[in-house]
Order: sequence, then structure tokens, then C-alpha cells
Amino acid sequence: MISRVTFVKLMAASVQDDNMGKFSRSKGAAFERFVVNEIKDHLGYKDVRRNLSQYQVSDQADIVIPDWSVECKRYATATPSQISEFWDQCVGSANGLNPVLIYKLDRRDPICRVFLSVISQDFEGTDLTADISMDGWFYLVRERI
Repeated sequence: MISRVTFVKLMAASVQDDNMGKFSRSKGAAFERFVVNEIKDHLGYKDVRRNLSQYQVSDQADIVIPDWSVECKRYATATPSQISEFWDQCVGSANGLNPVLIYKLDRRDPICRVFLSVISQDFEGTDLTADISMDGWFYLVRERI
């Protein structure tokens, strides 16, 4: 049997964890909206929207535009191995489209990870990736249209 004080501490920790989870989800959703608006502004896709069914079904991208499957991640910090895990998730949810992982860390500009073969056909058939700016990714998308 746990004491009343321990129970209260556990409940407080649970509420704090739940609030942090809500904050984290809100931050991620806000970043997805930011990316949608950037895509509209820079690529002219007026009907692009967040894929809200991604929250109920696994292996779905956050945003889908012609030829591209977009996965968005917004974190305070991330290790290279965490970013690799994000990329694996992005590739797994691409469903035949070109995957792009757009991630943003605190006090940093957003970064886009793509297969290097999207930039140069010399790398076709490899799993090599390149991290580029959002402006660089917009350029790639416009060149492929």
C-alpha cells in the first residue's frame, strides 16, 4: 500500500507528464502548420493540408504533395541517432513517393533530409542522404515539376 503523500506525488507527476505531452503535440502540430504554409507560399500548392489521419493510422506521412511524402519533426534537441530514427520513419511512410524529413531544433533553422539521388542521378541506388535548407528543398521540388 502506498502512502497518501506518495500517491499525491505520483498523480502530480502524471499530470505534469500529460501536460508535457500536450505541449509537445501542440509544438509538433504548429510546426506542421508552418511547413504547410511554407509549401503553399514557395511551391504554390494551394490545397496542401496536414494529414490528420496520421494520428490514427501508422505509416502515414504528415503532409503529401505530388511526388513527395513529408515528415515533420520539431524538438528542442535531437541526437544524430534520433534524427536517423526520424528518417527511417519518414522512408517507411513514403509509400513510393520521395521522402523528405523536415526537422527543426530549438534556435536552429529547419533542415530537410532527402536521398542524395534526388539531387544527382549519380547516386541512384544508394541510401546516401543530404541535409539541405528548406529553400534548397523548394528549389529541388520546383526543378522536378
